[in-house]
Amino acid sequence: MSLVVSPCQALKVVVITLVSILALSSCTTQTPRKADSDPGSSASPTVKSIQPNLPDVELTPDLLYQILVSDIAAQRGNTRIAMAGLVEAARSTQDPRLAEQATRLAVLAGDYDTGIEMARLWVKNAPDDASVHQTLGNLYVVADKLELALPHYRTAIELTRIEHSELLLQNITETLVRYADKPEAIAAMQQLVDAFPESAAVRLAQSRLAGSLRMIEPALSAADAALSLDPDWEAAATYKFKLLLAGDQPDEAISFANSYLKKHKKYTLLRSSLARYYIENDDYKQAEQQYLLVHKYSPESQGTVMALALLRLQADDSEKARYYLNLALKQEPRNDLPRIYLGEIATSENKLDEAEQWLRAVTDTDQLFSARLRLAEVINRRDGIDAALRELEGIHPVSTEQQAELALIRNEMLVDAERFDEARDALNRVIGDQPDSIELLYARAMVAAQQNDVPALETDLRKVLKLNPDHVHSMNALGYTLADQTDRIKEAEELVSGALAKRPDDPFILDSYGWVKYRQGDLKEAEKYLQRALSLRNDPEIAAHLVEVLWVQGNKSEAQAIWNKANTDFPDNKLLNAVHNEFLQ
Repeated sequence: MSLVVSPCQALKVVVITLVSILALSSCTTQTPRKADSDPGSSASPTVKSIQPNLPDVELTPDLLYQILVSDIAAQRGNTRIAMAGLVEAARSTQDPRLAEQATRLAVLAGDYDTGIEMARLWVKNAPDDASVHQTLGNLYVVADKLELALPHYRTAIELTRIEHSELLLQNITETLVRYADKPEAIAAMQQLVDAFPESAAVRLAQSRLAGSLRMIEPALSAADAALSLDPDWEAAATYKFKLLLAGDQPDEAISFANSYLKKHKKYTLLRSSLARYYIENDDYKQAEQQYLLVHKYSPESQGTVMALALLRLQADDSEKARYYLNLALKQEPRNDLPRIYLGEIATSENKLDEAEQWLRAVTDTDQLFSARLRLAEVINRRDGIDAALRELEGIHPVSTEQQAELALIRNEMLVDAERFDEARDALNRVIGDQPDSIELLYARAMVAAQQNDVPALETDLRKVLKLNPDHVHSMNALGYTLADQTDRIKEAEELVSGALAKRPDDPFILDSYGWVKYRQGDLKEAEKYLQRALSLRNDPEIAAHLVEVLWVQGNKSEAQAIWNKANTDFPDNKLLNAVHNEFLQ
């Protein structure tokens, strides 16, 4: 049993109890499950309770009233009153079903003493039910009575079928990690290992306990012990792989995974973990190879199909990405994520009507906001900004995060259309609700930059830096603006130097620093930083700055060559045209 119960579960508990108690006198006795000889191997979705021998209880008006009162209290969210009614009914009837539900409500109410009382009543009348022993063990751990928990944990393991034991032990491990002291938890798990020396599941639980406590070497040792008992157990192999990564042994982890998968080609859990590791380390080719094998052996896995689609998108292979996305839709038509990506592919191919169809087909609440924002961008490209703004007006954010994201999209459209006053007014309204939003303040500062409003820009960027002194973009933007449009060059150098120290290979910060040096008259240093910036990023503004610096130094042919290339890459760029008109004509 988990020690977390939702209010929805509480209502179900009482309703189910009400239904079952109506048949108290007519229930038949069932034979309890017998435990298998070995309690540990592979996982199963749940550990089911057995039906105990039930007492012969008359359904009196008083008993029915108690249960109805509990039902009403649960519906109204009053867990304690709901619990009190079931506790009284369980005490009077000694019915283990009532005791079970009263135990769960006691846990929800945080009344662990009552929970223990009810669980003891439950176990008294259903001694061969593994779930009650697990529950009572958990409650004893929470109550700091670990010595009383262990016998019940052992009984639960003995009563649990092989295919259910891993889930049971995972629950026990999580309870020990959360509620027991570290040495006590380790000692308790060792007692379980001693009690079940041939159980791979108990050994894996020991490994997980040590891993959760960041004891990597003992965790690896226990994982190896689990694999020695059950060499073909994928769950143990997968956990060992994760432990090796957690212990900063990536080479050993990859070697182990590949060796294991040579013998167990169809094991998709470990293979998927290996693929995710490759993605996290930007090795997309290896990741894709692993996911292709997962797809081969487990073609119904939608997560794998989506991973392959995204890897193909990352490789700019829209045709193959489209194939996998359509396959994902065929597997699960209600999943809207493929529709969003299919809309993005259509947008990138300038098939804007098709993109709109995909995005308007999105209905899932979790994806709808993102889809509508993308749809507005499609409409902006096809029908213009006014139509896009009307689309944005129909979007209703449900959180401050969504409100800010919506405002930033609207601002980007207005800035691109050079409607700066509207952009600023729109941001002003949202910043009134979120005065400390760094993203919104920075966006408004960039609008002020477009309007050459240095005081407004500085006010917003200074506030950002007060909220986050390490905000590199604000340091760089403010430093560049002060160097470009004021005579506060020393202050500008301090700001840009600070940004450069944090991101020494950022081409835009290198460009700003080169421009600061130019404004200081240090042309050689300016050229050095601007050349490096342009080598890292082909950008028209960086090129324009370098052209000016080279021309002022007398390197006119080199300046002309750089301008020619930049103009080819970025035709009709305003800054490049301005530099050409001022220096190159």
